[in-house]
Amino acid sequence: MPNAITHLKLEETDSTNRYVLEHFPSLPNLTLVTADKQTAGRGRLGRTWHSPAEVNFYGSFLLKTTLLTPHTASRVGALAALDALRELAPKLDFWLKWPNDIHVGQAKLAGILCENKTCAKNCFEGIVIGIGVNINLAKKELEKIDRPATSLLAETGKRFSVPEFVKLIRAKFELLYFQAISGESDKIFDRWKQENKLIGGEVTVHTSMGEILTGKIIDFGREGELKLDVGNRNVILNDGEISIKNFHLA
Repeated sequence: MPNAITHLKLEETDSTNRYVLEHFPSLPNLTLVTADKQTAGRGRLGRTWHSPAEVNFYGSFLLKTTLLTPHTASRVGALAALDALRELAPKLDFWLKWPNDIHVGQAKLAGILCENKTCAKNCFEGIVIGIGVNINLAKKELEKIDRPATSLLAETGKRFSVPEFVKLIRAKFELLYFQAISGESDKIFDRWKQENKLIGGEVTVHTSMGEILTGKIIDFGREGELKLDVGNRNVILNDGEISIKNFHLA
């Protein structure tokens, strides 16, 4: 029987991802590190993740394995968070937004930040999957964020148990992880792609190279790439930011 996930709970840290990377040698495979508060929470593209105390989920899963690619590991994290949210708040319409966000309508509710751990000689040692979820973040706190954001509290008007969410995401992650290493990574990819609502839609993408491209999303690839039809050509993007300001969600 596989080992269950080990949970290490911290009162405060700068970033759960950074904590896991710094304590990598002493932490076992399949460790979940959570914190009541982050003083320097991080998102993609160098952004901060607003992390007040005891209202949200701030956690990082450690995988010391070469059995999963970073892309599959990221999908496991995203789908685990999605499944946990749907069990906690089944009436809300959650969806995935490439490359690594969970939205309700036009507003972001959760984000995933994956980082690889390498040795001094650049050999691959493991993956850290950081997940931040706005659970009980109040409207006045959401207004401090520089882009549309929401929380379970803002969407439903009720408060939720953060420990209950920890229990749910831990179980969902474990289930998906063992599915992935048992040869079902293709099924996980197929489901991850289905959960993205933007395929076939016209969007604007701000690329990591500073370009702004407008076109129709054709598909998502197994290496996490976005395939975009910009009219006179198809473009493949490995990273970027999709603007959905004028996108109509069915």
